[in-house]
Amino acid sequence: MSEKSEFRMLENWEPEKKERLLLHLLDEMPPEALRAARKKRTERVPIQDYFKEAKEIHRMAGQVQGLSTHIKNIDDLTLGMTGGELIVMSGPTSAGKTQLTTMIAYNVAAHGDKVLFVTMEMTKAQMTDRFMSAGGTDLSELSHGIIEYQKESDLAALDIPYLVGDAVRDGTKLIVIDHLHYFGSEDDSNQAQALGRIVKDFKQAAVANNVPIILICHIRKLSSEGKKPTANDLRDSSLIGQHADQIIMVWRDIRPSAQDATVVEVTNWKNRLRGLHAGKRRRTFYAVGARLREERPKQTDQTSMSILPEDGEGAEISDLGEEEGLDIPF
Repeated sequence: MSEKSEFRMLENWEPEKKERLLLHLLDEMPPEALRAARKKRTERVPIQDYFKEAKEIHRMAGQVQGLSTHIKNIDDLTLGMTGGELIVMSGPTSAGKTQLTTMIAYNVAAHGDKVLFVTMEMTKAQMTDRFMSAGGTDLSELSHGIIEYQKESDLAALDIPYLVGDAVRDGTKLIVIDHLHYFGSEDDSNQAQALGRIVKDFKQAAVANNVPIILICHIRKLSSEGKKPTANDLRDSSLIGQHADQIIMVWRDIRPSAQDATVVEVTNWKNRLRGLHAGKRRRTFYAVGARLREERPKQTDQTSMSILPEDGEGAEISDLGEEEGLDIPF
């Protein structure tokens, strides 16, 4: 059995079985190695070590911190992407969540910061075509290796923390994972628990490596056609919302009866580190061919979409009001 197959088998084990295996391994570990491991896990640090960093966070309150998306109206929602953050990007099929994420990744790379894009659902050639559409170029302007993919096509969730660590040591500043539900358990009864553990591991990888991770997620089947999703609609596990630092929902009404299928709404439902109120920040864009624009177009082509990386003043911002409840842990 290959190492990857063993990892996948371990992912589907019950927690009690994993604990028994861990205890067995600890019994087999040399005493000196066990003492060294325990010492590292129990080390302490004084609060004064973090004064300088904390003062900078306080000074930058209300401003973009960490990485910018280089899309003004998205930066207005997120106030940046900082090391250690897990940013969940979600929405219905064909609403534009992958396209928005692709444009953010392209913009970060175009401004000189290295990106790792873990693509599990599309081939690397298909994903590269998405990047070309997002940038509106043949990508020749990008430095070699500024955007990387994982080499292996069949990764287990247990591989991701190691992949993230290696990438950050090589200078990567942003990680994108497309998508969470690829790593889910084949056992439906165990799905929520398995995904909760995986999201926690991804969050810990972001913190351990001081890097922002954008995690694309699916939503559950909505109760009515055309309903706008909320953070409560993340598919399979409430733990996704609990571990996420930001939850961004992308919605577009693509029903044949839609009054205006060009309207794309991007809503920040949760922003733990900046103190925003969930459900109170929304931007409206307009799909024009392979672009999203801030101004309503006169003529539209609704077949595809990406993000226009220009600062604009035309996008609408609105509160969601109290008509939609939110019930996720903060």
